Amino acid sequence: MNAPLDPVRSPGAEEAYVFRHALLRDAAYQLQLPGDRARLHALAFALIEGLCGGRAPEPTRLDSVEHRVFQPHPTDPFAEELAGQARLALKPGAGVAENAADGSLRAAQRLYTRRAADHAERHFQHDSSRRLWLEHADLVPDLEKGESLRRAAVMAFHAGQTGNAESLLCRALEIHRGAGNRRFEGVALGSLASLCRDTGRAQRAEQCYEQALAIHREFGDRRLEALAIGNLGMLCQDTGRMERAERMLEEALTLDRNAGDLRMEGIGLERLGGLYQVTGRVGPARECIEKALAIHRETGNLRFEGIALGTRAILNHATGRAADAERDFGRSLEIHREIGDRPSEGRILGNLASVYLETGRTEQAEECHLAALAIHREFGNRRSEGISLGNMGSFYQETGRLEEAERRYGEALAIHREVGNRRHEGVILGNLGGLYATFERLEEAERTCNGALAIHRELRNRQYEGIVLGDLAGICGRTGRAGQAVQFYEQALASHRQVGNRRFEGIHLCEYALFLWSSGQAGAAPEIWRTGAAILREIGDPGALDRATIEMRRSCARAGVPSFDEPPTGHPKT
Repeated sequence: MNAPLDPVRSPGAEEAYVFRHALLRDAAYQLQLPGDRARLHALAFALIEGLCGGRAPEPTRLDSVEHRVFQPHPTDPFAEELAGQARLALKPGAGVAENAADGSLRAAQRLYTRRAADHAERHFQHDSSRRLWLEHADLVPDLEKGESLRRAAVMAFHAGQTGNAESLLCRALEIHRGAGNRRFEGVALGSLASLCRDTGRAQRAEQCYEQALAIHREFGDRRLEALAIGNLGMLCQDTGRMERAERMLEEALTLDRNAGDLRMEGIGLERLGGLYQVTGRVGPARECIEKALAIHRETGNLRFEGIALGTRAILNHATGRAADAERDFGRSLEIHREIGDRPSEGRILGNLASVYLETGRTEQAEECHLAALAIHREFGNRRSEGISLGNMGSFYQETGRLEEAERRYGEALAIHREVGNRRHEGVILGNLGGLYATFERLEEAERTCNGALAIHRELRNRQYEGIVLGDLAGICGRTGRAGQAVQFYEQALASHRQVGNRRFEGIHLCEYALFLWSSGQAGAAPEIWRTGAAILREIGDPGALDRATIEMRRSCARAGVPSFDEPPTGHPKT
């Protein structure tokens, strides 16, 4: 049975005269008189606004001292279009002798440009938000213009336009200082400080943070005071002043809790958890990070949920939970890519590369390292660039490209010293010490490791203190100082167990066993080696296990005895 045909019908006027070609549409539009065009845009504005539920509420003025909380409205997805229609609806010459209708349209243009900028910022459309904040700055008086420029600067930085961001912040500061607007001068100084911190200018960052903090205290603004104190705490952590960093992060957290600012409390908890992790306090670190994650999810703070997942992944990685670390890094990476947070994406890629390397996926590891380095250079983030170069050095060392490793370590060390990153300066010195030992440059290796150890102890970096102690133990063993070697191995293992560093506990148990064997203390050596190998097997580090097995078999072959890798019979006490 055939289906009935649709009857042929004549098109209506609306369909007959639709101009589908862009040039024809533009030509038809230009045929309209300017006044008629303005009326058409006014009609389009009214129709769109009406369909979306009417005029959106006026947000708090940008120069208001009240804390601004964005209130969404159904017009927000169309706010940029509404602002454009309002602008085009202004009659030619409007503004010279403006009537009430034109005044209303101009106010609507300001309103919807502001809401469009806010909406784009909330949806992580950084470059669009930057452009819209700049448009808004041209529509408002100086008191609001400075804050519009600052918001544009923040978006420019997130979009990778570091130079543009700094230029905009300097313009904002000039406006606020010219107007005597001390409160917003403090806000702009805080933003400039954060930009300087991320681009490796620690001294300038600290000066700006201190100036901002003084202004916020002058006006009794506890919320902004807490923000400045927390940022200063992070800068102190970057530059190795761990006791001051901890005091400041705890003070900021207390201020945020007293103010009932749940969003900032979540950020403060994650930061404090990160500090606890690097200073070897695994339990408190995990507790803070889990609380932070719960708050970020409750408040819908997606960006900082991604950051907290990355912090938890670092903790899991450091404590030998590679599968958990990879899962958290993966989800964190998804979030940062979803919201367009490229700097955080770069940091996560570098950390994920380490997990890939330790689980035998060297190609993926190298791809992640290269991608991370490219992002940090794109954004001019010198501090993260130095960390990325150091991570690449470790990758090349682990994969046998030792000359390339030494070159990357040298580049990283220069940047860490340039930006004042003491923690990672210590890490790189320790890595270089291990590399020099591989080259049989033992005197240089020991001197470099001792330099690293001094930094780690100064900064209370127990995780890396243990790693360097194990390297020093190996150097002492190879230079005939057996008593010192035993002492360093015991200290290294105690440190690893305290901070939960399962990977290096396994590595150094295997190395300790071979040292004991070679120095005539063979009794416990096989069981110590098996315990270390079992840890490496458990955490899924095939590379470290393979290297330990090769060294053990060589040692056993030289001695003419069976290999240690047979079913374990117990766990030794070391």
